[in-house]
Amino acid sequence: MNSPALAAVHRLLRYGFDRIPVLDEDGEPEVLIFVRDWHGWREVVLVYSELEARAYRTPVQYAAADPLYVLPGTAETLIPLSDVVSVVYGLLKDWTPPTTAP
Repeated sequence: MNSPALAAVHRLLRYGFDRIPVLDEDGEPEVLIFVRDWHGWREVVLVYSELEARAYRTPVQYAAADPLYVLPGTAETLIPLSDVVSVVYGLLKDWTPPTTAP
């Protein structure tokens, strides 16, 4: 990863996201999942490469056990496929959680 993408990933870790690597059959990283539960919300960032990432935010009570699956109609915020820096910025910019999740 280049420096801006790596900085974005480190930002997720500083903001309390846990990193979950998903490995392919050869033991190589297929996707890095970053997930955190925060103020009643589950936030997930899926990083496939520095140019391919996506993210979503959903109320914790609707969050599936598998972060690769989003229950239909439960994503409050959905950041479409883009580069890592844009996705992380899109998820975290100006985000102040409501006092409680819906």
